Parts: sequence; structure tokens; C-alpha cells
Amino acid sequence: MVQTLDNITMQARRGSVAAIIQVLNDALAESDVRARAVVAQGVLQLLCEADNPRKLEQTHLVEELRTVLERIRPRYVRRVRVNTRLVSEHQLLWLDEIERDPDSQLLWTAEFAISRPNWLQQFRELWRLRENGRKRSGAVLADTAQRERQKRRMWQSIVGLGGLGLFVCLLGWAVYGSLGSGGVRQLGAIGSSSASSDGDLLTSSTSLQDTPTSQSAPVSTPLADPLPQSPVSDPFAQAVRLAEQSVEDGKSATTVSEWMELAARWQRASELMESVPPEDERYAIAQDRTTVYLQNSVDSRKQAELVRLEEGG
Repeated sequence: MVQTLDNITMQARRGSVAAIIQVLNDALAESDVRARAVVAQGVLQLLCEADNPRKLEQTHLVEELRTVLERIRPRYVRRVRVNTRLVSEHQLLWLDEIERDPDSQLLWTAEFAISRPNWLQQFRELWRLRENGRKRSGAVLADTAQRERQKRRMWQSIVGLGGLGLFVCLLGWAVYGSLGSGGVRQLGAIGSSSASSDGDLLTSSTSLQDTPTSQSAPVSTPLADPLPQSPVSDPFAQAVRLAEQSVEDGKSATTVSEWMELAARWQRASELMESVPPEDERYAIAQDRTTVYLQNSVDSRKQAELVRLEEGG
């Protein structure tokens, strides 16, 4: 609001009649007096109107107008002529009307000159206006710079989030690719993923079971006898040894009979793991291996079927 008033005052000082009228009406608003203005032959012609003659009291009105005009000092205006009358809305060319018949149109007329300030006052006023203009320009520049900084930070955030999203996508793709390549297994090596852990389990089982069976040499079950039916003192250790042997034989199996024997062996290892009693501390592991070995048996039968189809084709 202050910036708007300063701008209007600056325009009035430059000689804008519209700005002069607005400044005068703002000053006369409390008196319910409305002013009109026009510049003719270097004289500022004013028409002050009110709905009551008491509001147009000459001494007070002239002094108030003089104060306002000397404060703004319109350019090229040296003298002011004040005309007053009661409100008349229908007359637009009011100066022509009052010049044609001033006696019937006007209440009174007064004329005064606008005094000019000395050079020091003019310098102070000019300095004040320049300072106000500089402050407003600085405020506008600061506001513009702040908006630019906010816009720049917003774009940096967007670019950063986009880069982070791209990095996450690439990382996920890389992880997916590594898992996918690692998950592909050759049918000729069924159960190889569990072979190393089965070896660890066998070592653990040997240390836990201090029996003649656990101290004996590893059982090497030939393909010709895949289902040993002798009594088993430690089914967990026996199943692990059987699984290790099946993994080794599965690397070289090529015929239908060899794959079927491996399927039977995996089935036997699964049954041994399933027979581990619940009170055994390895019971949870045995239950997991029961499922794994059974799946290996199914895979071996599928491989045997594939070999059969190839031989038949």
C-alpha cells in the first residue's frame, strides 16, 4: 500500500492530472469534498464539489489544497485556481460551463500560487525518493532471487530423486540378474546346492554320535544296490552320506536306468531324514532335508523321462 501511494505521488509530481486528482481526493475524503482538475494555460484549474456549502468553507479549503499541492509540487504548475459549487453529476465539461456563466455555476473562486522549496529541501526530497526507489528495487530483486533459488532447489531435488530412482532400478536389475543366473542349475548336477551343507551336517553328525556307525568309513553305495535295507543306527548320518554319493553319481548319469536309480536313492535319503525322531536336536534340519531330497528324486525321474524321449526320437 505504501509503495502504491509513493508511486501515485511520483506521478503527480511529474504532472499527471489523474494522479493529482487522486492525491487531492484522498486528502479531502474526510471533508466529503470531491475535487476535479484540469491544466489550462499553465494554471491548474480545480473544481471542488460538495453537497453542502458549509463543507466548502473557503479559508479552510484553500489552505488544505495549498498544503497538499506544495507537498507534491506538480511539474510545470505554478498557479492554482480553485472553483467551488454544489454537486452536479451531469456536467462533464465543467470548465467550459463555469467559464461561460461563472455567476450561476460557482459558490466562490480563489487563486493562489504554489511556493517552491529551496534547493536544500529539493535535494532532500529527491534523495528520499531515490532511496525509496532503491529500497523497492532491492526488495524486488531480493524477492526475484529468492524465487530463483527456490526454483533451483526444487529442480535439484527432482533431479536427485530421479537419479536415486534410476540407481535403485539398476541395482534391482543387477540383483535380479545375479539371482536369476545363480538360480539356473544343470539337470546333470541335481542337488549340488545342498551337497556342501550336507557334508557339514555329516561332520556335525559324526562328532555328535559316538557310535561304531559314526566312526566307520563313509558308505559308498553302488548304483546296482540303491536301496540299502540294513538296520540304521543313525538315519540322519546315513541320509547325508547317501545324498553325497547321489550328487557325485548324478554328475555322470546319462541313461534312463541310472537316472531312475538316482531317483530311488534320493527317495531313500528323504525317508531316512523323515525317520529322525523329534527328540533329536537335528530334527528341524532333517525335516528341511526331507523336502529337498524328495524334490531331487522328482527331478531325477523327470530327467530319466527326458532321456527316454530322446532315445525314442
